[in-house]
Amino acid sequence: MNDRATDPFLVKAQERLVTLAKEQAQLAAQEEGVRKRRLEKQAEFATVKQSIALYHELMDTQTEVSPSPGQLAVPLQPSATVADLVFAWVSDHGGRGRVKAILQGLVQAGKFNDDSNGNYSTVYTALMRDPRFEKVDRGEFGLRPVPPIPSGDSSEIVDLHELGQLVPSGSGSGDEWFGSPTG
Repeated sequence: MNDRATDPFLVKAQERLVTLAKEQAQLAAQEEGVRKRRLEKQAEFATVKQSIALYHELMDTQTEVSPSPGQLAVPLQPSATVADLVFAWVSDHGGRGRVKAILQGLVQAGKFNDDSNGNYSTVYTALMRDPRFEKVDRGEFGLRPVPPIPSGDSSEIVDLHELGQLVPSGSGSGDEWFGSPTG
């Protein structure tokens, strides 16, 4: 019977686990980067739309195409989350909105069939949980300013040893791959 440390299958499996752990960490870092960039672009989009609206208001000019109150300006995409649609609605309506008005906009857009309490709760929960929004008053939410994200910061690099789950401790027994029962 082969020793566990020299068993070719276990050696290959452990090597594969290390490779998979590295790939998983890289993908997680990429996802986080994409999420941060998406939030930055959404905030920038909202800021520019607010600037245009303010310009038209100050210059007393008419905007070309402006969504009517309660209407969602972006087309409804089946894959869009409630939070993404709420973000689009709030962005198109000056950066803030009451939950009831947002819900009515989503009903008009076809995301919900009615403005029932259950759908109100869904919108409210999306507003409370999504970091893009902040509560500004009772029943009213606004876009949260996004702080600039430092680029090239070495603290964003994931150390595989910090993951702990799939990185060997070096004893060679094989138990370190699955965590010890004693902790």
